[in-house]
Amino acid sequence: MAARRELVVILRKLMDNPNLEKQNIIRDLAQASEEGEALNLDEMVDTVVTLLMAGKVTTADALPEMVVQLSEHRDWAERIAEEPLEFNSIEEDSATLRVVRECLRIRPPVGAYRRVSQEPIDLGEHGRLPAGTPFAVLIGPALKNMSEEYNPDRWTPEVTRSDFLAFGGSQPHACIGRHLALLELQVFARVLCREYDFEAVQPELEVNKKYLLSKTYKDGLRVKITKRVTS
Repeated sequence: MAARRELVVILRKLMDNPNLEKQNIIRDLAQASEEGEALNLDEMVDTVVTLLMAGKVTTADALPEMVVQLSEHRDWAERIAEEPLEFNSIEEDSATLRVVRECLRIRPPVGAYRRVSQEPIDLGEHGRLPAGTPFAVLIGPALKNMSEEYNPDRWTPEVTRSDFLAFGGSQPHACIGRHLALLELQVFARVLCREYDFEAVQPELEVNKKYLLSKTYKDGLRVKITKRVTS
């Protein structure tokens, strides 16, 4: 609660600051509404918290897996190293973006979407869910069924539009932190591959205590890393 109160103070200061650029997320949120009315302060706080958590917490869980995968597939690390640090678009097709998507397919930080049924759901022979029932839709099996093979090149723009399920896919309730997370993961991958040689040391998976439907690296991921020598 203390952190939320502090965030409210920060948001009020930002909203009242006349020197802010015209285009910024705080003013966009203040003006946004499906019903023609500006969002109230509580709605803005909830949205900002969701954005920051979605774009940071699960991203941090995805980074170790990407390091392991790039350690095992050096050809992809070299392809990423050749790409510039500048981005024309967060979702512009590139080796980096394809590696990020393959990482999220093989070991998604969150392996299920949690929802509450708004009306009864008929599960056929498995019964019926009453309205108001919490439930989770697993995405891990669907992602793994594509293939066990590591192949970032599967993620062409066409396949991504139809089969990429991370962040909620292309449905209306997709993760609000999607673009922030994709940007963070791509920047990390390009800086790492351009400037360092690295190797994951004896990675060992265990059940993620925060998200029981996924796994994380036991005691963190140990990485042997050295600065690249440039001529």
